[in-house]
Amino acid sequence: MPEKKKRITIAFFSNPIRPFYGNINFSDVVFDEARANNASVLWYRGGEQFSILEGDSGGNRIYRLLDRDMIDGVIVSSVGFKSSFRTEEEFMNVMNSVKILPVVSVGLNFPGIPSVVSDSYTDFLMIMEHLITVHGYRRIAMISGPAGNMAMENRMKAYCDALAAHNIQFDPKLVSPPLPWDIYYGKGTGKEAVRILLDERKADFEAMVAANDRLAIGAHEELERRGIRIPEDVALTGYDNYPKTKVMRSPVTTVPHPQPLMLHRGMSVLMDLIQGKEVPELSTICSRLVIRRSCGCVPRPVADLIQSMPELKPSGVSGGSDRKSALRALAADPEKLCTVPGLAGQVLENFLKKILDVCFDGYDKTLLRDFASLLEEYAKEDDFSEWELFLVRIRQRLGGMLPELIYRIDNIILVLQSQFAEHSIRIQYARLLAFDDVSREVHNFNKLIGTATDLPGLFDMVFRELVLTGMKECFISLFTRPDMTGADVRLVFGFSNGVRIQCDPNDPEMVYPASKILPERIIRAIRVLNISWRPFFTTRG
Repeated sequence: MPEKKKRITIAFFSNPIRPFYGNINFSDVVFDEARANNASVLWYRGGEQFSILEGDSGGNRIYRLLDRDMIDGVIVSSVGFKSSFRTEEEFMNVMNSVKILPVVSVGLNFPGIPSVVSDSYTDFLMIMEHLITVHGYRRIAMISGPAGNMAMENRMKAYCDALAAHNIQFDPKLVSPPLPWDIYYGKGTGKEAVRILLDERKADFEAMVAANDRLAIGAHEELERRGIRIPEDVALTGYDNYPKTKVMRSPVTTVPHPQPLMLHRGMSVLMDLIQGKEVPELSTICSRLVIRRSCGCVPRPVADLIQSMPELKPSGVSGGSDRKSALRALAADPEKLCTVPGLAGQVLENFLKKILDVCFDGYDKTLLRDFASLLEEYAKEDDFSEWELFLVRIRQRLGGMLPELIYRIDNIILVLQSQFAEHSIRIQYARLLAFDDVSREVHNFNKLIGTATDLPGLFDMVFRELVLTGMKECFISLFTRPDMTGADVRLVFGFSNGVRIQCDPNDPEMVYPASKILPERIIRAIRVLNISWRPFFTTRG
């Protein structure tokens, strides 16, 4: 018989993501790409350097346990990963320890390691070009991020280069001092930047570019507190597409950080590297400009419609056209008519036919139901800019073909637009419910395990409660020596696919090297090994 092909196993290094502080969805990209390549993922999540909990601050010992014989390649989400180490030396020790394997860095450019990075320079240049060429701003202030940060240096260079390209003199008085931009301090330092620019320097500016969204949010709040209107008095932009930027009084124009695209590209590079293919030393990923009201723009659908008006003019159908001719004209050039991702083909044509039926025959309640179904299927986020543009284009084409029905057409569009708010509320409410469910489950779980009087009773509770949450697998192992020397562990608890694993303390197979993740017998039984692995307890040493 031919030898069975070994399943590839990938180690994923990231910062210690917490449900209430980070966006865990980015990790899904790694697991989805691994699944597409029939690979397993071991997610190594170490400690948090500033944590007051000993189990966190010592958590980076997990990287000492990496078994290079069972790993085929490593993908490192390097920016967040680096932040979980106290020193540069600790971080470099881990990176150097895996260099003998195929390794890809996502976020930081490492010499000698294929790296995927965001093109902060081009992305920030896009913001500056928009403010200068579209709005004509020339007095543009800059809220800087931390000194010595490569991404910040690229954004500052883009700021300076854009000014120079348009013969605008650089004014150091308009640039804030370097400021922290992280989740803990960014908002506060955004407010401080406004205070420095306005109160200390008496700076006069028409627009303000913040190096990231947390700084922009703080600046937004401070400008509003002072009675400075956005964008009427001062335009404002950010970078990252942080969720709160969508719901400010003046939603913030920004550039989404391309982390999902970077991880997708990083996994592709890693799979090529594992297969012995040549890969680029450096890949850069650009993002896109998300235009909202804070920069002074009209809503994007209107702006896009004005810009592309010549190519959207209706053609070939008169006001007296029959329904079949109207459908042909309405559905012409579908790629120009509808840019909603995924909405195309027969599904799109059926929806357009439904709109025409309502135009000719009068209102039909199934139109709203059908449109709501389309939103459920194709609008996964609460950004409806492409949908709004789609409806505006429909209105323009129908208005040119059926001018005698323009009032009915306008009513149809207004009714459909009302669904955006309802769908957005449903999405946000579902998120709140999910967050509330997790919080309640964690709270109840913590209360419950506190009532356990012995280890067997504790494990019974853990099994029962985790299975109810939908968790498929969980394993707990204890080091055989309190000082972790020897790195042997004993599996003391586990379940897989809702079935409890018998962990006999006298079974020698339950003792194994910690670097092997699980006993060999259990690894063989699990078809795909996708595991998040981190220390549960650690001790000083």
